[in-house]
Amino acid sequence: PRDFPVDASLFSFPTIEKNIHRLPRHPFKHSVPLVGDMKDYMMVSIEAETCGDGIANSELLQLGLQLPDGKKFFAPILPRKVDLSMDALKKMGYFSIGEASKKQRKPTRPTHFLHPSSKKSIQVLQQSEVIVDIVTFLEKSLKRTDLDGIIIV
Repeated sequence: PRDFPVDASLFSFPTIEKNIHRLPRHPFKHSVPLVGDMKDYMMVSIEAETCGDGIANSELLQLGLQLPDGKKFFAPILPRKVDLSMDALKKMGYFSIGEASKKQRKPTRPTHFLHPSSKKSIQVLQQSEVIVDIVTFLEKSLKRTDLDGIIIV
């Protein structure tokens, strides 16, 4: 067994160039730096669940945000281009409320999502609606603070 705490001076750690962003081929070479200090911005964590094949053919399925004060935003999204079976969607918590269309006996698309932890029924939205709701949520959250902006991580 190793004695703790471990003395890090025994190990050799590579150093990081302080001006790495100024190297000619760095991807952020031409980006605009933040104005002010990092503590002037609200850090918002984001988590997304996607479906589909690869980067080009995937869509959002669920999107969640959490603010530093613990306030959360969650939205289940109904993918338009990626075709998921009703059975697969039901396993993930999606379901339909209301009558099926007259042409079909089964509902064509889920209308709600059962949140796994709160057990609340949440209406399923389109991607465009979710983006508008996220922007509204973030704007209202930022107005309640004296911070200059938001950084999504």
